[in-house]
Amino acid sequence: MENRNIMNPQMYILLQLLVTNALCDPYKLAWLYPGPISDYGWNNAMERGRTYVDDKLFEMGIDSISDYRQNLGSFPDDTPKAEEAIEEYMEEDYDMIIGGSFFWMDSLVNTSIENPDKHFLHFTGYKQTANLNSVFQKAYQGFYIAGLMCGEMTNSNTIGFMAPFRVAEVLRHLNAFYIGAKQRNPDIKVQVWWTDDWYSPLVEAEAARRLYDSGCDCISGSQDSVAIPEVAAELDFWAIGYSGDFRILANENTLTSILLNWGPLVLENVIDAINGTWVQQDVWEGFEVGAVSLAPYSTKMPNYLKTIVNDAETKLTAGDDSIFCIGNIPSYISGSASGECLNSIELHTMDWIFPDIDERGEIELSEVIVKLYPRLNDTVGILVLIFSSVLVLSCFVFAIDMALHMRSPVYFSSSVHFLALILVGNLLGAISIFFWILEPSFIVCQMRVWLFGLGFILVFGNLFAKNYRISRIFGADLASNNAAITNSVLFVKYSLVVIVLEVVILLVWALLDPVIRIELGPDKLPELAPNELYIGCSSTTHYGFLVFGIFNSLILLVGAAIAYRVRKVPTEFSELKAISFSIYNAIAISFLTVMLMILLSGTYPVDTLVTSFGLAVIFYSTLFIIFVPKFYVQHRKGGSYGSSAFGKNSSRAINTGISLRRSNRNFRTKNSSSTSTASSTESSTSSISSVTKTSVTSKE
Repeated sequence: MENRNIMNPQMYILLQLLVTNALCDPYKLAWLYPGPISDYGWNNAMERGRTYVDDKLFEMGIDSISDYRQNLGSFPDDTPKAEEAIEEYMEEDYDMIIGGSFFWMDSLVNTSIENPDKHFLHFTGYKQTANLNSVFQKAYQGFYIAGLMCGEMTNSNTIGFMAPFRVAEVLRHLNAFYIGAKQRNPDIKVQVWWTDDWYSPLVEAEAARRLYDSGCDCISGSQDSVAIPEVAAELDFWAIGYSGDFRILANENTLTSILLNWGPLVLENVIDAINGTWVQQDVWEGFEVGAVSLAPYSTKMPNYLKTIVNDAETKLTAGDDSIFCIGNIPSYISGSASGECLNSIELHTMDWIFPDIDERGEIELSEVIVKLYPRLNDTVGILVLIFSSVLVLSCFVFAIDMALHMRSPVYFSSSVHFLALILVGNLLGAISIFFWILEPSFIVCQMRVWLFGLGFILVFGNLFAKNYRISRIFGADLASNNAAITNSVLFVKYSLVVIVLEVVILLVWALLDPVIRIELGPDKLPELAPNELYIGCSSTTHYGFLVFGIFNSLILLVGAAIAYRVRKVPTEFSELKAISFSIYNAIAISFLTVMLMILLSGTYPVDTLVTSFGLAVIFYSTLFIIFVPKFYVQHRKGGSYGSSAFGKNSSRAINTGISLRRSNRNFRTKNSSSTSTASSTESSTSSISSVTKTSVTSKE
C-alpha cells in the first residue's frame, strides 16, 4: 500500500508564497533521539523525518541547517542527557528543538518558557506553551488494525502484545490492539509482557519467545527494534511491526508494519515558525492525513484479510475513528456513559487497560543477559575453588608444623621469620584466587590486584633476599669481601625494600588509574553472541599494569640470575636448589600462562580461568617446593639432615666459614709468591669447603 503525504503540491506552493521574508542566516533545527537511528524503528522514523524536512526546505529555497543527537536515553533517569543537549543547542543559537521522548516533556516546557524567541516540538507529549507544540501520530489506529489481523490469523485464539512502559501512549496501543482483535474474534485472549524499555532487542526477543511459549501465534508491540519480526521468522508465528517496514529485515511472517510519517507534520510547524504564523496547538493526526500508514502486505497474507484491512483503513482515512467509543470501551470509563467517544485529553492521559488482558509480568535485562565470568557453581569454578582451598589448608598445615617445631634444625636453620613471611605470601596468593571466580565489582577487582601483589612480593621478595645472602657469602670469588648478613639486616635492606616498592606501586595504581569492573558486549567484542556480556576487571589505561608487571618480572629475573651464579655452591643440602627451582618455575609458568591467554584470546571467560589457574600453580608449586622437603625431614628423619651443623651452632658455622675465607685472602696477599703459601692456601680452602657445607645448611 502506498504511503500518503500530508501535503499535496498545491499546499507546497501555498507555503512557498507564505514565506515572504528571506533569512540572512540559515534556519537551524536540532533533533533529539532517545535511541539509535539504526534501530529501523522509532528513532529511524524520526531520522527519515529529518531528511524529509531538509529536502523540502531545500526545494522551497529556504536556507537551513539540521543536526541531531542520538542515544540520549529511554528512561526518566536519562532526562539530564537530553537537557544537556538542549542547553548546548540553545547556546549555539538553534531556532527549533525537536524532542522525541515522552519523558522530556517537562524539560521542553521549561526551556520553551525560558526562551520565548525559539520554537519547540515535542513528540508523544500533550503539554503546549506559546512556542511549544506537541506533535504525534494516532499510532493506536494502526494497532487497532493489527488487532484485526491477529484476530483473523490466530489458530490458538491467543495473541500477544509487548509493551515498553505503562504510559498513555502504550496503553492506547495495547487497548486498541485488544479492541481490534475482539471485534474479529470475541473468544480471543490477549497476553502482554512489559519490558520497561523502548529499545532493548534482547529483552524484546525474550518477551516474544515467552509469548510464543504460552500459546501466542500472532504478536505485535510498541518497541523500537525489529526483535518481534526476527523471532517470528525463527519460530514461525505471525508478527506486525512498528515504525519501520520490518518485513524487509525479517521475512514474510511479518504481515505488515505500522509506519509513522513525521516529516510533513514537522515541516508544517517549521514553515509556520519561519513565516511568523506559528499557532500553539496539539498536532495529532492519523490515517486521515497520512501521518500513519501501513507497509506493504506480506505475500502470505490471505486476500480476504487484505479486504478486511483495506476497509478498516478506508474508514480511518475518511475520519471515521470510532475505536475508543461506546461499545468498544468499558462502561465505567469516562466518556462512554454519555454515548460519546473518548476525547483528546482522555486519550492523552489514558491510565487503564481492559481487565481481561492477561498481564504476564515484567522482564528485566538481567534475566536475558548471559554474563561471562568464572562462577563458583561452574565445573571449572568448582575446580578452582577446590584447588585454592587445598592451597590455603596447606599453608595452615605448614604454619602449624613450623610453629610446633620452630627450634628444630630443619626450620631453625632456614630462618623461621623468612619462612613465616613466605607462608603469609602464599596464603594471600591463595586467597586472591578466590576473587577470580567471583563476579567482578570494584572491591573484587581491587582484591585480585592487592592480594596477588602482596602475596607475590612476600614470597619471591623473600626468596630473592635469601638467595642474595647465599650469593654474598658463597659467591664464586673467594677473594671478595664476604660479610655476614644477619636476618634483621637482610630483611630491612632487601626484603622490606622490595615490599615497600610493591605497596607504593599498588597505591599509585589504585589512586591514579584503579582497576574497576568493566562490561563489554558484542559492540566491543564481536566474537560474543548478542545476549552475552563479558564482565571483567581493567583500568582505563594499562600503565599501572605495565609498571606492576615489569617490577615483579625484574624480581624474578634478577633472582634467577643470582640463582644461576651460585648454582655450584658445594653443599650436602641447601635451600638454594629449592629457592632457585621456585624462581625458575614461576618464570616458566608465567610465560606459559601468557602464551595460553594469547592462544585463547576471545574465548571468554576462559582467559580469566587460565589466569587464575596460572596464579594457583605458581603459589602451589612454590609452597610445596620450599616446605614439603622440610615437612618430610621433620617427620621422617627427626628434623635433621644428618649434619652436626644444625642447631645452636648454625650461626657459628657461617662465621667460621667467613673468617676462614678472610684469613685465606690475607694470607695469599702477604705470601703470593711462596710455594708454602700455596700449600697453606690449599689446606685452608679444604677447611672452608667442609665448613661451607654446614654454613648453607645452617642459615639457608
